Amino acid sequence: MNNIVISINRQFGSGGGEIATKLGERLGIKVYDEEILDLIAEDCGYERSYVNEVVEHMTSLLNFDLSGFIGYSMGGVIGAARLNGEDIFASQTRVINKLSEEECIIVGRCSDYILKDKSNVISVFTHGSKEYRENRIMISEGLSHQEALSLVKDNDKFRSKYYSYYCERKWGDAENYSLVLDTEKLSIDTCVDILESVFKNKKSI
Repeated sequence: MNNIVISINRQFGSGGGEIATKLGERLGIKVYDEEILDLIAEDCGYERSYVNEVVEHMTSLLNFDLSGFIGYSMGGVIGAARLNGEDIFASQTRVINKLSEEECIIVGRCSDYILKDKSNVISVFTHGSKEYRENRIMISEGLSHQEALSLVKDNDKFRSKYYSYYCERKWGDAENYSLVLDTEKLSIDTCVDILESVFKNKKSI
């Protein structure tokens, strides 16, 4: 099978992004992570800075009601442009479907759900204990224990709510993924080894 796409979804701090980067280098294929925001901005016809502000504003609303999220205005945007959560997700869906036409790795953004009906996709979920993830964030970001704990809790909460709303299924449920990897027990490098093997086996079918 040609044109294999790997969708890596993750608990905050579990190392999904690091795995994607290392795997992309090893396989020699493109990794799409934050770059997807540029593509969403292009698809929507807005500046990246504005789209980023909308996404960050949504992220900060940990108890938000997505159905009531009208939009977020930003000074300096021509024509008092407005985007809302539905606009962002629709654009995100178009962008990710387009990316899946090439061999690549896509990090997060509900890509497992958006590409769920495609047979060429390997969907992955990485996780680990809160203590493990807090320690990773403390070291990587130079934060205190309390700061790292807040980041882990807040990001997990947002990702779960966002995923449940748009995908109408439970975030992190093993049934939704090809592979669920505990990076604490397996290590980042072992997870990369596993995914490299799965990728090559699927490609040879």
